[in-house]
Amino acid sequence: MNPKNVIIAVLGSVIVAALIWPDRFTDLVGGNETVEASLISFVEKQNELTVQRAGLVSIVSKPNEGMVDMLDTKTYVIVPGTVRYVVYPAQMELKDFRWDATASRLTVSLPDPRPVDVNIDAARARVLVDGIDLQSGDERQRIFQVSLKVARKDLEKQAKSTKLMQDARVAAREALQSNFAQPLLAVGIKPEVVVQFDGDPKPAAITKG
Repeated sequence: MNPKNVIIAVLGSVIVAALIWPDRFTDLVGGNETVEASLISFVEKQNELTVQRAGLVSIVSKPNEGMVDMLDTKTYVIVPGTVRYVVYPAQMELKDFRWDATASRLTVSLPDPRPVDVNIDAARARVLVDGIDLQSGDERQRIFQVSLKVARKDLEKQAKSTKLMQDARVAAREALQSNFAQPLLAVGIKPEVVVQFDGDPKPAAITKG
C-alpha cells in the first residue's frame, strides 16, 4: 500500500508543569548569592519539565484497486496519537537569567519546547473500506500495519508544525512565569517575569527614511 493522502488534526492539549523550589532558596536570595545564581543552582536539578500534551489524528487514505474497475474501493486508516512538549531547565546557564532589581523584572531565555514521545494509540485506530469499519481480521491488520509508518511520520511532522509549536510556547511561557515567580514571592519580591524562547518572533527592524 502506498498511501496518497494524509490529513492531520489537533484534538486537544493539557498544560502540566511545576518546578520544585527547595526552602533553601529563601536563604540564598538576599544573601551572598545573586538572584540569577540562586535560580540556576536549583533549575540544574530539573532535568525535564512537561509543559503541554497534545492529541493528534492522522487519516491516511488511498484507492485500493481491484481486478475490475467496478470493484475499486477507497480505504481510510484513522490513527490517533499524542505528543508531549518539554523544556529542559537543567540545561539553562547563568546568562539565561537576567534580574533587574530596580524594576523587579526577571527575564528568562531558553530554547523552544521540544516535542517528544509521539505515541500511536493503536487500540483506537480505525480502518474503513468504502465506509465499512473493519473491526478485526487479517485484512484489517494488514492495512493498518502498512499505513502505520506513514501515519507515524506525519504525526511527528505535525508535532513540529508552526501552530503547535506556538501553542507549546504559549503554554510553557504561562507555566514558567508562574513557576519562576514563586520563589521570589516567597521572599517578599513581587516580580515581573518575562520568558523568551528562541522561536519567538523577532521585533521588526526600525529603518530610517
